[in-house]
Amino acid sequence: SIEYIKLTIEEYEKIMKSPLIIDESVHNVKGKTGIFTYEPLGVVLAISPFNYPLNLLVSKIAPALISGNTVVYKPATQGSCVGSFISLLLYEAGFKNGEVSCIIGKGSEIGDFIIDNPNISMISFTGSSDVGKKIAMKNSLIPVILELGGKDAAIVLKDANLKLSAKKIVKGAFSFNGQRCTGIKRVLVDVSVEQKLIKYIDEEIEKLTIGSAIKGNFDITEMIDIKTLKNNLYLLLDAYKNSARTNQKIKRKGNILFPVALHNVTTKCKIAWDEQFGPVLPIISFNEIEQAIDICNKSQYGLQTSIFTSNIKLAKKIASTLDVVT
Repeated sequence: SIEYIKLTIEEYEKIMKSPLIIDESVHNVKGKTGIFTYEPLGVVLAISPFNYPLNLLVSKIAPALISGNTVVYKPATQGSCVGSFISLLLYEAGFKNGEVSCIIGKGSEIGDFIIDNPNISMISFTGSSDVGKKIAMKNSLIPVILELGGKDAAIVLKDANLKLSAKKIVKGAFSFNGQRCTGIKRVLVDVSVEQKLIKYIDEEIEKLTIGSAIKGNFDITEMIDIKTLKNNLYLLLDAYKNSARTNQKIKRKGNILFPVALHNVTTKCKIAWDEQFGPVLPIISFNEIEQAIDICNKSQYGLQTSIFTSNIKLAKKIASTLDVVT
């Protein structure tokens, strides 16, 4: 977060170094010169999620303040302790009352009030797709920046280093209990190496430590709430009904869901498309790379995809066909 603030300042200084001037040497119209300057928008509303309560707040607040705006920010209810503490730090740093305002409360209770406020000039929101769509529909006349859900795929080709791929996939899928929009949410693997990859993934899952975050630094800890845990169990049940299977025991302890890798998953399973946001990893096999590309591009999400292969040219070629940001 500190590094992000430093980089934001550097970028701001580059942008503001001199006004943008476009004259006849560029647009070839005699006697016409355009001078462009950057002005603050006004009041920026920043709404952040629970899973990165510091970093994703800083990434919204810093650019807004540096460019001369005032900020009203609402941290997620489950991240409100961090959010309110950041407010104290901002005031200690010299920001005055009203320049930065922190609002704590459930989105269901205060969300509409702050989103519909006529004094808001811009909204930056990171969170669920459903809420993001509502914000976009309500605020079509002001700038709205949305970072929503993801169903990020890992495409594993038959020439990949499978042991290394499994290690990276498990880290990408199960860190933070899978509660990351950029986490690996599904694996698409060439059918010829599917069983080997499943074996290596299972071995990596066995190495994960499980326990309460209050008691220690474990790999798998409590999920954010019971609702999210139940949604993962629902997706697991649906997958089992559609012939998916796992080599792990489906087990929960309180609000901890033990990690599971599902194989035999088909596109009929809800978990092939719905974001689980938990420690459950579906594995889907393909015969031709075009199938994997098609599955990636049919998703309603388009955040990112990773490609595991030893052929960098092929990786670049596949990447160019994917409808994802990175």
